Amino acid sequence: MNWLDPNGAELYLYKGTPEPSQNYTNLAGLSNQRVSEKQRIEFVKSNKYPNSELEKDIFGKPFLLPRNIEINYSHTKDLLLWGEHPQFSIGVDIEYVRPKISAIYSKFVNQIELEQIDSNDLKTLTKIWSAKESIFKAYGKK
Repeated sequence: MNWLDPNGAELYLYKGTPEPSQNYTNLAGLSNQRVSEKQRIEFVKSNKYPNSELEKDIFGKPFLLPRNIEINYSHTKDLLLWGEHPQFSIGVDIEYVRPKISAIYSKFVNQIELEQIDSNDLKTLTKIWSAKESIFKAYGKK
């Protein structure tokens, strides 16, 4: 699924696992989940930008060489969300709603926000997490 913003941002949602890539099938120490995540990233990168290399800066923010577009991606279970913009830094996050979020919400929800939401509302907590994570990733620094 593709979504194109009038300001130039593009989001691409990929679900599933592509055929095993030679690049990741023999990496020791990676879980099957991690191998699948890397395969999805490589699949999207190779199909969209076959002549580019995917790298990460010192803070872990991904970029393509040559650097002619800003990118970011997020993965969870069987999903990969790839975001890009021709000019501006971009951050994306994708999450399934999970009960685990209720155990950590105090780390990312401030008091003002807590007064406006139900702390048992997992959907809202997940939206707040994803929004803040996306901003953090767009900023690109620790």
